[in-house]
Amino acid sequence: MVIYLEHEASKKYIGIINISNGLKLTLVDKDKAAPFYTSYSRIISYDHPEYILAGPHLEKITHKLKDIDIFKTWTLGSCNLQNSKSGKSLDIKEVKKASSTIQTITGSNTDLLSSSQRSMSESREKWMLKSTKLGQVFGPGKFVDADGKFTVAPFRWNARQILHQTKGRTLNPNMQFSATDFDFNDTDNTVVALGCSLSKLIPLGDDYLSVKGGSVTMAPDDTSRWNFHYGDI
Repeated sequence: MVIYLEHEASKKYIGIINISNGLKLTLVDKDKAAPFYTSYSRIISYDHPEYILAGPHLEKITHKLKDIDIFKTWTLGSCNLQNSKSGKSLDIKEVKKASSTIQTITGSNTDLLSSSQRSMSESREKWMLKSTKLGQVFGPGKFVDADGKFTVAPFRWNARQILHQTKGRTLNPNMQFSATDFDFNDTDNTVVALGCSLSKLIPLGDDYLSVKGGSVTMAPDDTSRWNFHYGDI
């Protein structure tokens, strides 16, 4: 799916301009935003598919996409996952059982300041849903420690929806699992990722895509946040 990257604080988008020795990332207004798509945790220019995002710059691909250096792959952190139709975001709720209390997923009105509405949502093919607040991953109906004692639920992005890989069900407008199987054309279940950190999958130091002095750069922390918009903005 085609995406545009918006810097949350400045409301500027990442654009691409031609320079004498290649291409350069810059910050632009929405109407000049550069389209990208993701594959194998790489962020690839849609207009220049021979180039990938490799830090605060673009780098020309010289290998097969899946063989590109893993240090040039990306992950999303602490995202607010919002259903575009309902305006509800993925949240945590406490459920009392007979002999215990569990934490599971629910939908709540979007609050970008709420830590319970933040989770990891990666750009790779399959990923774990990890709560920023709990530090736990979503397992069989509840959040659990990722210690191998529980089966972790695999998720994936598909047609702008969040699909439970095993159940074959997507998150509906109330951010609950739908009662019907995945439907490629069901736009009611569209989810957008808001206020995410965007960092290198393998940390090395200055790992976070950031903005400083009006330029795209890298930083050691996640103070820069990014909104991911789809190709029809």
